[in-house]
Amino acid sequence: MLKRLTLCSAVTFLVGALCGPGLAAADTQTEINDKVTRSLVFIQMNYSGHVFIPASVNAANRDGRSDEVTVSVTCTGFVVDNNGAIATAGHCVDSGGDDVKEALREEFISEQVKKGNIASTSAQRFLDQANSERWAVDGDDPGSPIAREVQVIQPPGEHQKISSFTTAQVVDFQKVGDGDNALLRLNNFKNLPPLPVAKSAPKSGELLTAAGFPGNVRQVADPSRLPAPSFKSGAASSQQIAEGGQPRTEVNIALSGGMSGGPAVDNDTGEVVGINSSGFTTGTTSFITDAATLRGFLQRNGVQLISAPSEGGKSNTVLFIALGAGVAVAVLLIILAIVLLRRRSSRNAVPAGGWGQGGPGGPTFGGPSAIGTGGPTSYGQNPSQAPSFPGPGGFTGSPSPAPVRPSPPPAPPAPQYRPTQYPPAGPQYPGSPSPGNPYPGGGYPGGQNPGGQSPGAGPYPGGPAPGGGYPPR
Repeated sequence: MLKRLTLCSAVTFLVGALCGPGLAAADTQTEINDKVTRSLVFIQMNYSGHVFIPASVNAANRDGRSDEVTVSVTCTGFVVDNNGAIATAGHCVDSGGDDVKEALREEFISEQVKKGNIASTSAQRFLDQANSERWAVDGDDPGSPIAREVQVIQPPGEHQKISSFTTAQVVDFQKVGDGDNALLRLNNFKNLPPLPVAKSAPKSGELLTAAGFPGNVRQVADPSRLPAPSFKSGAASSQQIAEGGQPRTEVNIALSGGMSGGPAVDNDTGEVVGINSSGFTTGTTSFITDAATLRGFLQRNGVQLISAPSEGGKSNTVLFIALGAGVAVAVLLIILAIVLLRRRSSRNAVPAGGWGQGGPGGPTFGGPSAIGTGGPTSYGQNPSQAPSFPGPGGFTGSPSPAPVRPSPPPAPPAPQYRPTQYPPAGPQYPGSPSPGNPYPGGGYPGGQNPGGQSPGAGPYPGGPAPGGGYPPR
């Protein structure tokens, strides 16, 4: 028994030695979340433009343009290289997107209600008309782009490197139908901690965590502070192809307004497998961008991506486990063979009393014979009570059957994309524009706060004009 326990202990040690390095190489979920937190940035976009006013609704009975209107949008981003490159969602920085124009139209009508030019009871009707007729929204000059300002900051903590709102350059972005990825660049910021980007999309069932700054959380948090990021867990559900032909990944994670642009991370490797892109107002069905599309977009724009801490860590772990299991099976087979050989040797050994008379089935291990009596003397029990392999002496009255040799055991088996939803059944961009509070009582038309953003001129008082920010430190 002692030898068997020693052999089993050796097997356990060997398997642990082989599997241990592969398993130890993987970070825990807490460690992965900590790395993500260090890389996250809170993004605020301020959009300014002028809304076209058709003669049919203008008191002057002629076409006109509004005064400048400004709205603020908040999203999430994350660092992707050591030279200040930040990835986020394309729709967050698309100044020509429908969601931005709709937010500016809504803000314009809200201002008219405050000035008394439009009755509050008629505001929704005017907004519906403006969006259905697609009233033009442009920059300072007719036909010019809507003005855009992008600023970033990191949540407070020991690893904070961007402690105040800092202007970021929009290097490039993809519209929703082209991939919904964007690249920002911070000047004079080096050695920000980047996250690795996966080469391919996650398979269905792989566990993921999406990170970001949800607007609905900011509505209940201290408005003078930048809130801590939220982490929401789930799994990849499927791979889908959008109407424009771009792949995207369905996830069962409830993304909410403000999380747009944040990373969706593989729980095993810590790699980014997509950017939070869109979701529905109810349920947990959401979509992230495609990992290969994101990776190609960043590399084409000169981003020097890093590798995961253990390249191919998942496959190495599986390899170590398979190798350890194979070795364990081989050692167990050797132990079984040794046991069987010992049993056979003990059965074939000649006992001290010599051989007895053989029966038709084979030799019997007999006891001492009485000399001169002409036959063996019986020392056994009645066959109905005798054991299978009797001791000294044979069975009384009949020849003993041959011992049954056990057979060796068989070998073991070989080893959609808008920040607000119009109508409610459609998909919603989590990173929706955040217009000021347009109606008395704190509500939005239809009881809907576009994108889950905080009402008001900006999410935080005293911040960068005109979108709000944080008090000076």
